[in-house]
Amino acid sequence: NPSNVIPANQVPGQPYAPTATSGSLVGSIHISWLHPVVPHHSTPCSGTEDGPAPCPTPYGSSLSAANGGSAIQEYEVEVNQEEGFHHGSIRKTTSQLSTTVDGLIPGRIYLVRVLGRNKEGSGAYSPTVFAMATEQ
Repeated sequence: NPSNVIPANQVPGQPYAPTATSGSLVGSIHISWLHPVVPHHSTPCSGTEDGPAPCPTPYGSSLSAANGGSAIQEYEVEVNQEEGFHHGSIRKTTSQLSTTVDGLIPGRIYLVRVLGRNKEGSGAYSPTVFAMATEQ
């Protein structure tokens, strides 16, 4: 039966190439990233580990396999001063590929990571990046 060969949808892969910089307002950080390039299982569809190429669109879908076969509904950005992200995280959701987090302590270094979420659930966090909240 052909319906048995269509893979089930999965959570999205990690957002790709996150960057974080001091924002335009005092106490802010601007974060941006790209759509996932590698599926949730962390094996690139093509290219190399250090330079993965985008995944193809599976048969019967219009979305990249790196999205999990389901549209990414939102991204969640997590910002924290602690490496383990255990206490005091600030979380912000957006449907865009960038956002600004404000209300941070000016001059402090923050750790930032991003995950994607589709109808199947939340994917893994991106690699952590660092930025200093804008000073006066």
